[in-house]
Amino acid sequence: MKTHHALLVIFILVAALSAMGQGDDGALSVLMHAARDADMMWTSGIHPSVETSFSPPSDGYGFGVNPSVGVALQYPHFMLGAGVGYGFVRKVDDNDQVPNEHGHTRDAEASVYWRRGRNFIGPGASWGETAVTPYRKYSWAPEIDAGHDFNALRIVASYFRSLREYTDYPSLVQFTPGPGQPALSNYCICSNGVSGIGFDAWLALRKKAPAHVFIHYSLSLGYYHETVTDPYNTTMTEQQKSNKDTGGSVSLGVVYRR
Repeated sequence: MKTHHALLVIFILVAALSAMGQGDDGALSVLMHAARDADMMWTSGIHPSVETSFSPPSDGYGFGVNPSVGVALQYPHFMLGAGVGYGFVRKVDDNDQVPNEHGHTRDAEASVYWRRGRNFIGPGASWGETAVTPYRKYSWAPEIDAGHDFNALRIVASYFRSLREYTDYPSLVQFTPGPGQPALSNYCICSNGVSGIGFDAWLALRKKAPAHVFIHYSLSLGYYHETVTDPYNTTMTEQQKSNKDTGGSVSLGVVYRR
């Protein structure tokens, strides 16, 4: 998906949700009350949080439990969010023929937003690690986010694209040598060229402020090619990059936010 197409989808989604109910006076009155309550629900200040989320098997991974901690700074025209997480989840299908793999994931993410009313938009970045028996894979991806606050609901849509992916192996592996890639190394500039869109929603369990407990739903849809395993073997790399696929993941979590 091209970047401008993804951004267009994000803005259309947020604009459509923002405009819900504007067709009659009754609905407009509800939205006006929602705006007032949203200002109370998503109060200004510094808000630390903890979360435990659960993800069903998908996209080559088994069932996962993912605890995380974060902090949010929220003010009338500025917002910042950051968090780190650890996933008790293992890779069950990555075509490497290694049975009974153990593993985990780690991730970190930060975003900064410019806020106008109940709408906000801004850039972010994420880092991730997937650790399994035969390797550890890392990635870094910038993103652009846009969101909207309703009464007891916050939604955020995003577009992301990995700019740097690499793999560490526990022992030396033979590669075709090239810039940044020694012939014998436990490091590979291997990649999947991942890009995609994400959607997150936080629903407050208490309908009146202050709310501290939220349900967090997260959906991610990605587009990628087969993993490049020997970057400077041009014939193999071209073939691997031509094998494209899509995938996705979902999770459901419970957040406690101060």
